[in-house]
Amino acid sequence: MIFGLYGGAIADAVDRRRLYLWSSIGTWVVTLALLLQTLANARSVPLILGSGGRQSGLFAMASSARGAIIPRIVSSDLVPAANTLNFTVAISAGYWVH
Repeated sequence: MIFGLYGGAIADAVDRRRLYLWSSIGTWVVTLALLLQTLANARSVPLILGSGGRQSGLFAMASSARGAIIPRIVSSDLVPAANTLNFTVAISAGYWVH
């Protein structure tokens, strides 16, 4: 929740597309690190918890940027429809974007 608020503040101050790109890349890097840890059979609880925390923070920042980028990529008359589509995808995926 804290990173979602922080991500929203950052999204207002920087280019939302770059924030979304880099936070998404960071999420994937953490996912790959967790995969490598699993394949190496390293059972480090602190590493798992730390990686999970980083991934959650990056995901929250990406979600904030994704929600804030919609008005910039569609015309003003399509913003309600785009927000509805974004909300529908978020609910069907099992997480809350806003």
